[in-house]
Amino acid sequence: MGDSKDLPHLLFYGPEGVGKKTRITALLRQIYGSSTEKLKLDQRTFETPSRTVEIAIVSSNYHVELNPSDAGIYDRIVVQDLIKEIAQTQQVTVNSPKKFKGNIIPPLQSRCLLIRVPAPSHPEISELLLNIAQKEKIKLQPELALRIAEQSMRNVRKAVLMLESLYIQKYPFNDPENIEIPLTDWEAVIFSLGQSMLKAQSPQTIMQCRTVLYELLSHCIPPNLILRTLAFHLIERIDESLKAEVIAMASLYVSLYPIFGIVANHNFSY
Repeated sequence: MGDSKDLPHLLFYGPEGVGKKTRITALLRQIYGSSTEKLKLDQRTFETPSRTVEIAIVSSNYHVELNPSDAGIYDRIVVQDLIKEIAQTQQVTVNSPKKFKGNIIPPLQSRCLLIRVPAPSHPEISELLLNIAQKEKIKLQPELALRIAEQSMRNVRKAVLMLESLYIQKYPFNDPENIEIPLTDWEAVIFSLGQSMLKAQSPQTIMQCRTVLYELLSHCIPPNLILRTLAFHLIERIDESLKAEVIAMASLYVSLYPIFGIVANHNFSY
């Protein structure tokens, strides 16, 4: 694809931590060479109807990186302004050197070739971890690599970070079957929250849960990820007759638009 003389606009999409940015970086390097690795950090200002938004933008001479969520509810405006700016620059480029053949089409969807990046399977992540360990000269047993892959929820970035954390804390891996794989801080908080919910169902527990949830949200943990992780934790520890109802309620709230107020009532008896 990188060797194409008329490369279309590409839109990579898929679950978190599956390698979208890695693929984009590799494609840029193939097209433009190592110059794409010479990055600079800028603070850009965007005007919105109510206030001015500043976000950090990483860029090279050939690409721009930004996190629209840094702009909060104004993310759409930031992306639109940036695309408009890039499109105007590209339109000038079209009229000078023979680098591009395609015209700029206004709707973003019709301009892009959609490339879905699927989540890798557990064996694929396990193989990746073994390759990393081999290059770093770390003795990693296949069974331990598979356990890390299964606990990573098919997130490559998370799996690599878990391996790094495990290496720092417990290397050498003398007893791979009994080594406890460390959780991330936010996962440990959610698991503790689940234990509190199972231990006592009371108004006091509800208030404590609400406080913990607000704390997780304030640290930018996605609400859908919080609910999904909490649901999986509860399902493994509750009675069989309750699992379907917990899954149904979790699916309902995960599908809703995220809100700042946490108000949801449902009666469960564990």
